[in-house]
Amino acid sequence: MIGNIKIMLNDAKLSQEGEKRFKNPRKRDGYISYTYEITSAHSEKGIGALKVILCKYKNENIIKLENNLSEWFLGRDLDLSCNQYIECLELIENKIGLEKDSIWKAKVTQISIGVITKCKREDFIKFLSLITGHKELRNIERSEAEIKFIGVNYEFKLVEIADSNKGEILSFGCYVEIKKISGVKKVYDLLSVLGHIKNKWDDVIDLQKTFLDNITFDILSERKIMRKEKELNNLLKTKLKKDYNKTLIARKDKRVMNEILTHIKMVLNDKKSSHGR
Repeated sequence: MIGNIKIMLNDAKLSQEGEKRFKNPRKRDGYISYTYEITSAHSEKGIGALKVILCKYKNENIIKLENNLSEWFLGRDLDLSCNQYIECLELIENKIGLEKDSIWKAKVTQISIGVITKCKREDFIKFLSLITGHKELRNIERSEAEIKFIGVNYEFKLVEIADSNKGEILSFGCYVEIKKISGVKKVYDLLSVLGHIKNKWDDVIDLQKTFLDNITFDILSERKIMRKEKELNNLLKTKLKKDYNKTLIARKDKRVMNEILTHIKMVLNDKKSSHGR
């Protein structure tokens, strides 16, 4: 569920062995920076190492890192569960040589949360075409295989995975990308610290559902569809054929919309910590 992330740990307590792992000192304005790259188990798939930066001031060590945690820990097109998120951060903490459990105090400044799943290509394209807007995010960018709702410091998007199979089934991502957590009040308490994400994992998932629930669609209400069907059911004369076909299309569009929304929420629910996955 956690993708790209940018974190900073102030007053980092490193073991002597941990400090030795950091190389390539560079003098900066008032501090010296060092780097340490933690190789991914999936580096053979084109996923780079996790680059960690140690900034040494006179009286303080600061650790910084930025990467896609899901890709680094699991491989491409896979999502971290709660347990995997904990395992991933504990592994990073151990590799760096940090004091036990101190990584959970790290501040998160940028983050991408979401899930990757699959559906029929024609259904995904139809689903995107039915979207008219978002109740919270007014600016929209769209193409046939992507829609992005843009707000101040964050955006919400549904997008085909670039290297997904070009056949009947495609992989797509449903993401919330926060570019400045301190600038988005509604997510700050949940996402501003690594430990908050761990302790409030299910609330983070529910937050993603609210972004889905605020999408607006160009589609007839169920009541209007039923009324139209009743009116046209026994009136299939030539002059009414066009209206009847429009009603059938509206029924199909509503099915596609509901199926994809329900499916995304089911995938999110499967990532809840209560499922132990």
